[in-house]
Parts: sequence; C-alpha cells; structure tokens
Amino acid sequence: MPEDTRKSGEELHEHIEAGCPALQNSLNDSRCVRNGSPRKIYQIKPHGAVYDMTARDPALARAAVGVAKTFNVPFMGLPGTHHQAAAKELGVPFIAEWFVDMEYSPEGKLLITKTHEPLSASVVRDGLNRLLEENRITTTTGSLPLTEGVTEVSICCHSDTPGAVEIAEAVKALVDRNNAQLQ
Repeated sequence: MPEDTRKSGEELHEHIEAGCPALQNSLNDSRCVRNGSPRKIYQIKPHGAVYDMTARDPALARAAVGVAKTFNVPFMGLPGTHHQAAAKELGVPFIAEWFVDMEYSPEGKLLITKTHEPLSASVVRDGLNRLLEENRITTTTGSLPLTEGVTEVSICCHSDTPGAVEIAEAVKALVDRNNAQLQ
C-alpha cells in the first residue's frame, strides 16, 4: 500500500470508532428489530485489507482493538498475530477466527488471496475435523496446533468462494455434530 494511503494507529482508531455509532443506529432501525429488541454490536472485526494490516502491524492492531475496548465488546481476529497480542495487552476478550475456505502457510499465517478457489467437500471436512477434534489448523504442508490461549474459534466462510452454500452447510453439520458430542 502506498505510504500516503496508510493510516496511523490514531487515524484508524478514529475511523473505526466513527463507524460504530452509525452501525448501531442502523441496527436500531425498526427493520433490524427482532422479537421487540434492537440488535447490538457484539464484536469488532476489521475486514479485508484492514484485517491484514492490523494483523501485521502492532500499532494498527492496538488502534483497532482499542475501539473494541471503547465499546466494551470482544475483538475478532487472527490468532497468533498482533490481533491476539493487542487484545491481551488491552484486556479485551479475543475471539479467534479460522477461515475454512483459505489456506495457511507452514508457519500458520493466513494466505490472503483476491479470489477464492473452489474447495472439495473432503478438504473442508478434513480441515474442520482437524480443528474440532485435534485443535490443529491445516497448513499447506501439514498442520499446526492452535495458538496458545485459544480455546474457542469462530469459523468464517466467504460467500464469494465457489460452492459457499455447500461449504457453509457442511460446516454447520460438523459443528452441530461436534457440539452434540460435547454435551
């Protein structure tokens, strides 16, 4: 990213923080009210390039996590990165995110791509079963244990991945089966 388009930590914090009241106002809109109660912000999670930048830059991570602290909500991000470190540093609950439809490097770093390649159902099932049963993430060369301190994981499926509906259905079925076994 060109230097003149980068945001400082303070600018990023202000940008994310400014968007939260607008989001909450839209959630309070009568069209978003469910069972008589307006919805609320449950966590802060950067998206796209900001997600990647905040995972790699400690100052930007602290700025983004600082917004979660301001709104007293957890921060969702990539475990083992500055997301998790900043959440710990600022005393903000951390929700680890795992991407079922993306690859991880041998070191466990997310390999972000502009487009998502089709995945076979067996690849999705194998990776998710490894996560749920062994607490390991699949990498391009094998697998690694979940990052220290991660006990719960949010699973992300991108809607623009070919076969996204089938992937989401497979994820739900496997998670439901796993949760039933835990009870």
